[in-house]
Amino acid sequence: MTIARIKTRIDNRNDEMRAAWWEFHCEHPEVGAMVIERANKWRSEGRDHGAIVEVIEYIRLCTPFGDDQVDAFKLNNNHHAFYARWYNRLHPDNDGFFKVRRQTSKDDAPHGVAPLTPADFPPDPHAVHAARDRRYGPGNRPGGPEQGSLF
Repeated sequence: MTIARIKTRIDNRNDEMRAAWWEFHCEHPEVGAMVIERANKWRSEGRDHGAIVEVIEYIRLCTPFGDDQVDAFKLNNNHHAFYARWYNRLHPDNDGFFKVRRQTSKDDAPHGVAPLTPADFPPDPHAVHAARDRRYGPGNRPGGPEQGSLF
């Protein structure tokens, strides 16, 4: 397999996302292998096209990838389009198995901000509620029944 050259100059938002995807892809080649395995399975079952979102959600739901919630997210949603294009390039005989659209992020200026990591969020989803309870008292959160919440 040939390793593609990745552009190092960041001219637009698409370049930023592609660089982040490539870094992730190099660190976690097992994700690419799962994309290939799933798409090839569908091709062998007679499907003439697939949805990369379906593959990514399958990986998220059916594998323990990223479950430590410390080192990395399971998969960034920005990576979908790049995995679809990557698979289509690796398998040109599949005639664009994953349908792709024009990437409008090529028109956007780069954000220049590092992507969020789990360190930017509480490690336990219940920690948010516990922090609110400590601040406002149990069951007395802003937007709760005491303050006319719609829910």
